[in-house]
Amino acid sequence: MGKITSENYDGKLMVLVDKYGKPVHKGDKVKNFRGEIETIWDGQAPHKPSSTGRVYAGPHKAGVFPGAFNLKWE
Repeated sequence: MGKITSENYDGKLMVLVDKYGKPVHKGDKVKNFRGEIETIWDGQAPHKPSSTGRVYAGPHKAGVFPGAFNLKWE
C-alpha cells in the first residue's frame, strides 16, 4: 500500500516516518511502546505548530500520538 502522507497546518505535505527516516506505509505492522505489534492504517499531520499529529492504528483504528510507535511526521 502507499506511504502515509498528510498536509500540516501550513499546507505542507508531510510523510510519516520511522526512527530511521523510512516512510511508513498503510498496512505496516509496527511495535508500540508496550511491545505489541499493531497495524498502521492512516495518519494526520500536525494541525498546529505544537502538535505531533496522529496515527491511526490497531483493530479499532484509534488515533494515537506517533511517539507511541517511535514514529514522526517529516
